[in-house]
Amino acid sequence: MLSDQHWAQLASEFMAAVGLAPAGDVRAVRWLGIRHGADHVHLVATLVRQDGRTVWGRNDYRLAQAAARELEDRYGLHPVSRGAQAR
Repeated sequence: MLSDQHWAQLASEFMAAVGLAPAGDVRAVRWLGIRHGADHVHLVATLVRQDGRTVWGRNDYRLAQAAARELEDRYGLHPVSRGAQAR
């Protein structure tokens, strides 16, 4: 079980890895994480940056899956279905 602070760190790392909110980019998209259980967090993000530019997801599914796999491996988290990686 991870603390709220640890989940917040993982969520920030995930958002940076997929390119929506790189660390230090104060004009990146706004996002939030909702932890409603002990074992996961849901993330929601806008697709418009604070500078008004639109973010168009390219390879977003693959980036998100790769980021999730990397964080699961690094932190010893229970992996989500890896069968979806073949897409």
